[in-house]
Amino acid sequence: MADFLSKISGQITGSMIVGSFFPVLLFVVVLSLVVLPLTPAPFAKNLANVVSSAKSWDEKGLATLIASLVALALAIVIQAMNGSLIRLYEGYPWKESWIGAWLTRRKQQEFEKITRLRKRAKKLRLEIRLGNLPPSLPVKTIAMQRETGRALNDYFPSDGGLLPTALGNVVRAFETYSTRQYGAPMVALWPRLRNVLENDRAQAIDNVKANFDFMLNSSFLGTVLALGLTGVGFIWRNPLEYGIAQRWIGWDIALMAISWLAYVAAIGRAVDWGTQVEACFDLYRRSLLDKLGYAEWKPADLTEERRIWELINYKFSFPDEPSPDIPYRMPPALVTVEPLAAMVALTQTVVPGEDKTITVTAEAANNGPLAIPANRVVLREEIPTGMSYVAGSAAVNGAAATLLSINPLQIDLGPMAYYESRTVVFKLKPQA
Repeated sequence: MADFLSKISGQITGSMIVGSFFPVLLFVVVLSLVVLPLTPAPFAKNLANVVSSAKSWDEKGLATLIASLVALALAIVIQAMNGSLIRLYEGYPWKESWIGAWLTRRKQQEFEKITRLRKRAKKLRLEIRLGNLPPSLPVKTIAMQRETGRALNDYFPSDGGLLPTALGNVVRAFETYSTRQYGAPMVALWPRLRNVLENDRAQAIDNVKANFDFMLNSSFLGTVLALGLTGVGFIWRNPLEYGIAQRWIGWDIALMAISWLAYVAAIGRAVDWGTQVEACFDLYRRSLLDKLGYAEWKPADLTEERRIWELINYKFSFPDEPSPDIPYRMPPALVTVEPLAAMVALTQTVVPGEDKTITVTAEAANNGPLAIPANRVVLREEIPTGMSYVAGSAAVNGAAATLLSINPLQIDLGPMAYYESRTVVFKLKPQA
């Protein structure tokens, strides 16, 4: 028995104690003192005495041990149900129901209202800069733009996938943050990113998540107690028979109020939790890229970085499908393709000229096994040190090329149907 308890205690962390055990302990206390005494069960009075009297803890050691083990077991169950409880409060299981659809429409109206306010604030600032409005308005206008922007970023997802509840939209907001910023989907990358965090950062996230779990579990267990108390009260202390002025009715109202307040507090804690998770992607995503084996990839801007994460996520999401391989070192020449499932092969030849220039000929062919047309193909060429691009020399199939950047050289090849190819020619010259 002692060995069993020691093994269990080794699995109990501080976050579990705060997030699960304390709410369960309160649940057991209220259940023992308020709900069960209304029933004719013979053990209800003894259990209430054990919970309410400190003296009985010593006299009835077995009952105290049983009550403690029940609380611990419930805490473990609640901890294991954490993901399901979050999804329940987010609204996923019931969003297709009539009430879920109605609440989603209300959230959509709220989102559109805040969006209109933000656009109005931007327009007012423009009018102020043009001198059409008095200069005393900027402070209020900037405050309105800041508040509406924070509301949209913290309380609504960026991909438009609204959920019926405020908590669901807050969680969805920070789940879509990394995709919006870096093209790195959080759902696929967070389990991997979690393993490269520093201990202090991981502990900070656990603490914030424990506070969120405490509020969410308190709301859930309070709702269970309120529903249970309502059922027990109507069965054994029916107001039609005993009158409405009963203690259990007041307790029932208090429990429902506490459950709602705990849910509202959980929304605020979810915002704090999301801020910590977003900061992890801001600070540690390059460390994750190194751990995945792509330390040599040095994206020049966010557009290139998004492309890298999109490729990596595609590999994670569809490991059994053919897709472009990601070299562990960034090659001097590559093509980026949309969609990712289209596979465009690249071959290249280099011919030196008598005038010390170099003529580069690249052949891009859409010949992937899935026969998917490419909506857009971009050739990226890393110009070697000591060389520079000869202005106006780039051509695609003999026509002047569309350049997206010079260093690195990026040429837009446009859409490419299956089994279609493009021939790109450009020149490089030694730098002065």
